Amino acid sequence: MGGAALAPDVEKFLADAHFPYAIGYGLTETAPVVAAPPPSRRVCARQVRNAGHQMRIADPRPDSGEGEVQVKGPT
Repeated sequence: MGGAALAPDVEKFLADAHFPYAIGYGLTETAPVVAAPPPSRRVCARQVRNAGHQMRIADPRPDSGEGEVQVKGPT
């Protein structure tokens, strides 16, 4: 999944159906995926290395973990 937030009811439906999925993050400049966990682990780590890139969530909110996505790499 990518491109938009996954609605909680859709996520519940997929989980109840045992449908394997992963929520990824990317952008064109990183060709295109920066981070995506395997379907068995649906949440991305706070810091990920992928294809020579580093990614982190800067200043995550304590209650939600939300923050600015920062990516650094050769592209």
